[in-house]
Amino acid sequence: MNITMLGAQGSGKGTQATIISERRGLLHISMGDLLREIAESGTELGETIKEFLHAGSLVPDDVVVDMIKQRIDQPDAEKGVILDGFPRTLAQAKALDPFFPVDVVLSIEISDALAIQRLSGRVQCKQCREVYGVENPPLEEGICDKCYGQLYHRDDDRPDAIAKRLEQFHKEIKPLLAHYREKLHRVNGEATIEEIAEEINVILDSMEKTE
Repeated sequence: MNITMLGAQGSGKGTQATIISERRGLLHISMGDLLREIAESGTELGETIKEFLHAGSLVPDDVVVDMIKQRIDQPDAEKGVILDGFPRTLAQAKALDPFFPVDVVLSIEISDALAIQRLSGRVQCKQCREVYGVENPPLEEGICDKCYGQLYHRDDDRPDAIAKRLEQFHKEIKPLLAHYREKLHRVNGEATIEEIAEEINVILDSMEKTE
């Protein structure tokens, strides 16, 4: 089963993708993590991505699509893939279509007010990049549960920066939802993590029964 996760930053789609991956044995591809992993690989593609990241520029769609192609060709993708953080635009979705047949699209939906609240309170580990927030605080303030690295508040999680990102998200998501409308399932992202996970589980179980 191939799954695409859609949702604004702060919607919790990454958390839910992790839960699905662990529950169903699917490969979770987080675009942010994949970009950092390849940038540090020492390969020619990695050096290209590193240049874009260091310049603060967006990595071009054709480069990102090539990354995904290479990743899903690996043996651990055979059971299926959860794509988290890509596509973000209609053009990206159309570029993926020829080689990434999507079975279900999960749109995790929250209000802008909640997105700003969640992101404003979000911290990230400097070492392993684990993210913590109001709903999943670290056991010890300022310290990562996983690697004991230092947690910090990202500059792009300021309310004014978040508002700009949300404005761009709303412009891009409408045509994307229309593109995937036949496979789209909208999920209430304002429930608890456990309630959202259960709603998604019911959706995916029903998909498997109809196959």
